[in-house]
Amino acid sequence: MCRMVASPHGIDGSLLIRPFSRMARGMNALHERNPSRGAYDHPHGWGAVYAADGKLEAIRGVLPFWADPKVEALAERRVFLLHARRASVGAVTKENTHPFAEERSGKVVYFCHNGTINDPLIAGYPGETDSLRYFRYLLDRFDERDPEGSLTDAIQGLGDYIAANAFLLADDLFCVINRYQKYRRYYTIYRARDVFSSEPLSEIASDWRPLENGSVICLTC
Repeated sequence: MCRMVASPHGIDGSLLIRPFSRMARGMNALHERNPSRGAYDHPHGWGAVYAADGKLEAIRGVLPFWADPKVEALAERRVFLLHARRASVGAVTKENTHPFAEERSGKVVYFCHNGTINDPLIAGYPGETDSLRYFRYLLDRFDERDPEGSLTDAIQGLGDYIAANAFLLADDLFCVINRYQKYRRYYTIYRARDVFSSEPLSEIASDWRPLENGSVICLTC
């Protein structure tokens, strides 16, 4: 289980660090998995994709987001994806920390996931965590000519999961998957213009709206 925020056009890191830190600590919202504020944090590593010299770069760490001094460097960056992990499958290691990255058709695709997937369709893909196996499953079925349709078909084939929520980001395309079977309040992704987040962040926008369960949205970067 995780918290995450992303935008195909990036977010000013100086505006994002403080509200995301509260979200990672479970302090922003009440939900089924957080009966009291701070009771459900996400301390098992974090990762980000940001712009540097006109291209996307990634950074990952195993410390809690709110306790890692490396986070401060994001204040000077435009952040395209930010993820905080609460480990449900796999050890707390840098290798298991999101975002994952794979090259496809000469492009690097970044990926992060919120949920747990036990479906046998992903079992044959390599990876210590269900998230990495899910990423590789999606890439195997992804069609650049029909990104939304191919991702929709891929997730509709899955049956055994709590949530398949995900962000996929490349230098020219950004996709959001919001699909869950349990814990609606926890797993609903919210949208404010071109920003998508696990929870509304008032410092970033005021017009947040929940995505419909089952949504797949792809936007150009």
